[in-house]
Amino acid sequence: MRFNLRKGLIFTLQFVLLFFAFLWLYTETRPAYHMAVLNGTNPLLERFSPPMQIEIGPQEWRVYILTANGEWLLLFTIPSDYLELFYFSIVFLPALILATPLGFGRRLLLLSWGLPLLFIVHVLSTAGYFRAEFCFYLNPDNFLCNWLASFLSTGNQVFAIAIWGLLTWRYWFGKSVAS
Repeated sequence: MRFNLRKGLIFTLQFVLLFFAFLWLYTETRPAYHMAVLNGTNPLLERFSPPMQIEIGPQEWRVYILTANGEWLLLFTIPSDYLELFYFSIVFLPALILATPLGFGRRLLLLSWGLPLLFIVHVLSTAGYFRAEFCFYLNPDNFLCNWLASFLSTGNQVFAIAIWGLLTWRYWFGKSVAS
């Protein structure tokens, strides 16, 4: 496979323009997206032992655990802007997919697969992140809990690029590799 400079330049220009458009859209829809992710995350967290729950406040996210007597106990809070970049991949993925030089219908189809996959990744990452934070809260010296929380808080950008790569690799590498 040979690199096509023209395709690369068109992709880059479209990506930059789309990235800024989706960045603006993200700032407008961020609270609603956070709430949607938490609505998917809380049922998962409630299945762990001890059950956990997250609430979004105006200035902070509050993390609760269910105590043995059936009451929700505030465990810790994090500033609401702390996870600002956690879901930032919602900007990357649509820009990458829509900039990929394919027919418009094909790009929309890939987007219809990519965004739900990314949402699932965000729900699972959020659940994993807060369980790791809970573990770290109980044992601040636990390397694995600290590493997992750090990985999940920064790794979501990598997940978006991985989803894009999985959805578009046939275009970039041609039919001979895909066969």
